[in-house]
Amino acid sequence: MKVKCAQYWSEDGDQSITYGDITVNLIKISKCGDFVRRRFEISKNNVTREVLQFQFIAWPYRGIPVATSSLFRFHKAVAHPQSESVGPIVVHCRKNGQSNEIDHEFEMLNYFPPLDTVQAAGWKTENKHLNCDRTVIPYDHNAVSIKMNPADKCVPYYNASNITSYYPTDIFIAAQTPTSESTQVFWRMILDNKVSMIVSLCELAVSQIYYDQWPEQVNPANSSNILEIIASIERHNRTLASSENKTMLVHCSYLTILRLFSDGSGRTGTFCAISNLIERLKNENRVDILRTVKDLRDQRPMMVRNKGQYEFCYQAVSDFLQSFHLYENFQEKEGSDNMDQ
Repeated sequence: MKVKCAQYWSEDGDQSITYGDITVNLIKISKCGDFVRRRFEISKNNVTREVLQFQFIAWPYRGIPVATSSLFRFHKAVAHPQSESVGPIVVHCRKNGQSNEIDHEFEMLNYFPPLDTVQAAGWKTENKHLNCDRTVIPYDHNAVSIKMNPADKCVPYYNASNITSYYPTDIFIAAQTPTSESTQVFWRMILDNKVSMIVSLCELAVSQIYYDQWPEQVNPANSSNILEIIASIERHNRTLASSENKTMLVHCSYLTILRLFSDGSGRTGTFCAISNLIERLKNENRVDILRTVKDLRDQRPMMVRNKGQYEFCYQAVSDFLQSFHLYENFQEKEGSDNMDQ
C-alpha cells in the first residue's frame, strides 16, 4: 500500500522531533469541534519561532463536508490570529488520485448562488438571439448600459456585465465577442461607457491587448504572459489622468464541434479574477481565491467556467510571488503584513 502522506509532528508535547537541523516541538494543542489548533516551536541554528497549525478534520476522504458552516467557522478561526503572525500561510491537504482540496473548493462555488439573478433584458424576445451562449446571460442589476439613438425602436442590448475590480474607480466589462450583427452595438457600448482598453483573449485598436495562446479547454503552459498583460494594463492606467475613465473591456471565445461560443465568462472571468487577486496581494499581502471567484459569479454567470481555470488562478498567484519583478510598483511589505489562502 502506497503511503500518501505522513504526520510531520509528534502529538506528545514532551517529545520533540528532529528533521535534519530543524527541531519541531508541540507546545499546545486545542480541540475545537471540527478542527484542531496546534502551536509549535520550530528551532534551527539556535533561532526559534512559533508556528500555528489549524487542522480541519470534518472533510471526509474523497468527499465533501456535510455542512459549509463548519468550514466558515474554520476560516474565521484561521483569519483571527493573523495580526500576531508574520509571513505567509501554508495550505495543504491529503492528496488522492480522484479529488483534492481545489476540487472541493471549486464545487463549493455552486453552494452559494447569487442573490440577484434577474435576467429580464437578456431574455426579451428581441434580445434572445443576441446571446451566443444562453448559460451566460447578464444580470439586470449590473448589465452594461447603452444610450438610445433616435432611430432605436427599443433599448439597445449587448451581452456584457459591469464587473468590480480591486479599485472602485477601475471597472471591468466582461463581454461576449461581437458577431457581425452586434458589432455596431459593441462599439456603441465602448464609446458610451468610455472604455479605455480592450483585452481580447481570443483569435480575432481605444487601445487593445490581444492574446491568442489561451485555448478554452486547457490553460496556458504558464501564467507569465497573463501577468505581463496585467502589468501592461497597469502601466497604461498610470498614463491616464486621475479624472480619466479606466474602464477596461475583456472578452473571449471558445470553439466546440458545433459552433463558436463567445461567452465572455470562462477565460474572461479567469483574467478578471487573476487581476483582482494580484491587486489585493500587492496592497494587502493576502488573497482569497474562493471569495474572489464567488464575487465575480455574483456579477456574471459562469465566471471562471471550469476547475482547470480555477486552478490556473492559484498558479498565477504562485507565479506572481516568484516573479513580482514584472511589477514596477510592487514592494514587498515587511513587518506584520500577512497573507491568507
